[in-house]
Amino acid sequence: MRIARLFGVFLTVITTGLLLAPPAGAQPPFRLPGYVTDNAGLLSDSGRATVAAAVGKLYTDRHIRLWVVYVDNFSGLTAVNWAKRTMSTSDLGDNDALLAVSSTGRAYAFLVPSTVRNVSQSQVDDLRRSQIEPALRTRLHRQDSAAGRFGRHRHRRRALAGHHAPPRPTTPRRRSGRRSAG
Repeated sequence: MRIARLFGVFLTVITTGLLLAPPAGAQPPFRLPGYVTDNAGLLSDSGRATVAAAVGKLYTDRHIRLWVVYVDNFSGLTAVNWAKRTMSTSDLGDNDALLAVSSTGRAYAFLVPSTVRNVSQSQVDDLRRSQIEPALRTRLHRQDSAAGRFGRHRHRRRALAGHHAPPRPTTPRRRSGRRSAG
């Protein structure tokens, strides 16, 4: 169980970078140049150092090499297929795990081979549910909120400049207290 906690802390650190994702272009599978690859520009220098330190600690404590890659999107592949191809291209071995995150595609893959000692499939699934996916949902919520604020601001600016905003769609309101018989 200690390995699951260590993995959990590590994944929390890594997925923190997801909260700042800018949009950009596609990235086909490629050979990873290092344990932390950020082609999407998600990590600040201090963020990269934090992730690299967590990767190093995981290896020192458990001899698990975790490779982390942030890309803009998975070039039309599923996240798992992209990650498998990247693992193959990078010659990752039996003690290598991969966390691949698409900054604009709203997808990720977390692959941990069954040959990694002291980590069960149920622990990997729990890490996905309790660490990775909540961080992704938080990032997407913040991204969607920012996009909504930008849209409202743009419509106000257009209205002030004499342009008319398109009519808002209306939704029927429910009457409270009474239900219609049907």
